[in-house]
Amino acid sequence: MGYGERLGTKKEWLNEYWPRGSLPLGIIKFASDLRQICVRNKMKRLPIGFQTFSEIINENCLYVDKTEDIYNLISGKYYFISRPRRFGKSLLVSTLKEIFSGNKELFKELYIYDKIKWEKYPVIHIDFSSIVYKDRNNRHPSKSLKSS
Repeated sequence: MGYGERLGTKKEWLNEYWPRGSLPLGIIKFASDLRQICVRNKMKRLPIGFQTFSEIINENCLYVDKTEDIYNLISGKYYFISRPRRFGKSLLVSTLKEIFSGNKELFKELYIYDKIKWEKYPVIHIDFSSIVYKDRNNRHPSKSLKSS
């Protein structure tokens, strides 16, 4: 039974996964069924909820191999990387961290696997996403904007 056959029409799908008043349970059931469909059809899952390169690889999720670009990046001299929000900067930094930590096995089926000398370097990773920003009055910026 394929994905389309399993779900049927949009109305049947909504009734099965989102019966009135049980949205969280519907999401859990849908995710479970989707995972079973992917396993049965030997499809890789999308890396929804995974933040690091090692999580994506170890959980056998879909990863678009950008290691050729990373190889060109680390083989060059100077680069300025600018991307808008939600465009993979953190995943790129996580991938670089794994490369410079010498975790060769994570890159087994990827372009860069046999292209570089796998050595371990000291890596400093600063995560700015966990910082709580406050204004002068010790309030969260979004709260101070609402009161203006």
